[in-house]
Amino acid sequence: MLTWPRPNIPRLSGKWHEEETVIRCEGRDPWFWEMIDEDTKFLVASHLSG
Repeated sequence: MLTWPRPNIPRLSGKWHEEETVIRCEGRDPWFWEMIDEDTKFLVASHLSG
C-alpha cells in the first residue's frame, strides 16, 4: 500500500499584505491581485481580472 506525504501547510499569521498590478497587454488593462501572509510570505490568494 502506498503512503502519501502529508501536505505542507504553513501556519498563517492572519496579517496579509495585498499587492495589485496592472498588466497592459494588447490594448487591455487587466488587474492582478495577490494576498501574501505578512510573516510567512506564503501566497494566500491571487486573482486576475478579465
